[in-house]
Amino acid sequence: MELLLRLELSLLSITLFLVLKMMVTGKPQTRIIVLGGVWKLLSLQIPGNAQIFDLRIYTGWLTVWAIEAVWVHRLKAQTRVHSSTNRVYYLSHSFCQHSQEIFFHFEFFFLKSKEISCCKIKMQQFGINSMLKQGHKHFSGLDEAVMNIDGCKQLSTITRTSFGPNGMNKMVIDHTDKLFVTNDAATIVNELEVQHPAAKLLEEIGDGANLTISFAGELLQKAEELIRIGLHPSEIISGYMKGTNKIVEILESLVEKGSETMDVRNTEEVASRMKAVVASKQFDQENILCPLIADACIQVCPKNPTNFNVDNVRVAKLQGGGLRNSMVIRGMVLKGDASGSIKMVEKAKIVVFVGGVDTSATETKGTVLIHSAEQLENYGNTEEAKIEELIKSVADLGAKVIVSGAAVGEMALHFCERYKLMVLRISSKFELRRFFRTTGSIALLNLRQPSPDDLGHADSISVGEIGGARVTVVKNEEGGNSVATVVLRGSTDSILDDLERAVDDGVNTCKAMCRDSLIVPGAAATEIELARQLKEFSFKEVGLDQYAINKFAESFEMVPRSLAENAGLNSMEIISSLYAEHVAGNSKILCPQIRFRSRVHCTWSGSDYNGQTSRWTKERSSARWGRNG
Repeated sequence: MELLLRLELSLLSITLFLVLKMMVTGKPQTRIIVLGGVWKLLSLQIPGNAQIFDLRIYTGWLTVWAIEAVWVHRLKAQTRVHSSTNRVYYLSHSFCQHSQEIFFHFEFFFLKSKEISCCKIKMQQFGINSMLKQGHKHFSGLDEAVMNIDGCKQLSTITRTSFGPNGMNKMVIDHTDKLFVTNDAATIVNELEVQHPAAKLLEEIGDGANLTISFAGELLQKAEELIRIGLHPSEIISGYMKGTNKIVEILESLVEKGSETMDVRNTEEVASRMKAVVASKQFDQENILCPLIADACIQVCPKNPTNFNVDNVRVAKLQGGGLRNSMVIRGMVLKGDASGSIKMVEKAKIVVFVGGVDTSATETKGTVLIHSAEQLENYGNTEEAKIEELIKSVADLGAKVIVSGAAVGEMALHFCERYKLMVLRISSKFELRRFFRTTGSIALLNLRQPSPDDLGHADSISVGEIGGARVTVVKNEEGGNSVATVVLRGSTDSILDDLERAVDDGVNTCKAMCRDSLIVPGAAATEIELARQLKEFSFKEVGLDQYAINKFAESFEMVPRSLAENAGLNSMEIISSLYAEHVAGNSKILCPQIRFRSRVHCTWSGSDYNGQTSRWTKERSSARWGRNG
């Protein structure tokens, strides 16, 4: 006890000495800070039931805290306090907050009659924080904006390294432990379980567009820099809106001449325009994939190209073989075999029963009392007669194929074999809808005799084997077809999934070209020109908007920077060289004649403005730069 009392007296003496010394010799700003800390100590409420021994330990902890807090804030006052009265008030206010954070969240232990009890003094909260549960926080002003920006930046950082043809693959494992290895931004963000509300906006917007997510993250990063230097978010938004309006004007001057019109029925022209998009997913395979995609798109393109439907181009993935074994079928490819012994029909009329072909039964169990053998025989004959009557009516109409959306009973299958009818079962309602579009069939919801108007037509329906898998091919070469299928071949499921994503991107590109065929130079040439002209425009603006417009222009540098970094090149050297060429008037130049660290001489080979992809050429190899999304 005596040792503890001596220690307390020593600590209190040191504390009083430091306080008096700073009050006498310190600057006015330091005195204000010290008084603020002493006031907080004096206003502290001590529990009324505390014992003398408890108070001694309590006082000892307070003394240690006082020495540390006063000394730290004295150093801050010496280095940060200037003559500004507002700054002095800010430091004194921050000292009070600091004292609350240190003290009121500290746990003090009290010894009471051989027991150890814990007392935690909670800081009194005001405003919205007093209404929230423990652990919840409320942010406003600068903290709110910065935290939202940080969440979006983290999401864009994940996808940015997959940007371009040299982007890296990501390994994503979803909640079902399914593994995805891909560089497709849409797949990555769809499988990520994003929790941050601001990042969820980018997840929903970024439908297959790595550029959208990466560019949005860059814009927010530049906005954070502006917020930290003192610009209000409304001023940043105003500058970004002015920059957007200016971009629309600049883009009109960058449109390639002759791209206003495009023959959507020309396979070569359509394939050449989607090469950059397909190459970003399947590098060096675009020359094989693009003609297949273009052929499928042209087959299903309606008379009015603006009504192009991407769902009419389907993909069938079959393992075995290579990409060169892929093909396009005007019709559908269904996985599975036909029921029965008939495996091929030509010039077939088709009847579709959505509910299945089988004898009807009650939903609940029933009991049938049979009193004689004659009744037993008639009971079975009645069901057979009804099924045979239905199948015979279908055959009398000239139909050769019955398609069922559910199970086909053994009795019904027996009569189909008798009347030489092919039986197919399609359980997926989505596949049934496409089958209706392909054949022009009408769905029959119940078992009834069909009419001639309910029948569909197909040139041929055959069952075959492709890569060890049994498939049913429905072809309809003569008019009325609105579905085409791209049959992809590959060695593994992962390769087939990547090929399917490339096909989807190519089909969506064709849809965009059918609506608007205008094109601009690719591979960051357009972005650099936009950045250059926007910077010149920002210098003419009066007010704080020019800072936001300038940062908006710098955001476009993300495209060449990401492409260069993902390719292992010096991004700063490329961006500076691009600016030099564009200032000289070469607004369609991608890469000037420079030497990289790898000592491989790169030159710009130009762009075939009839639709060819922008490309790099090297002395020993060639590589195309596209855009992921």
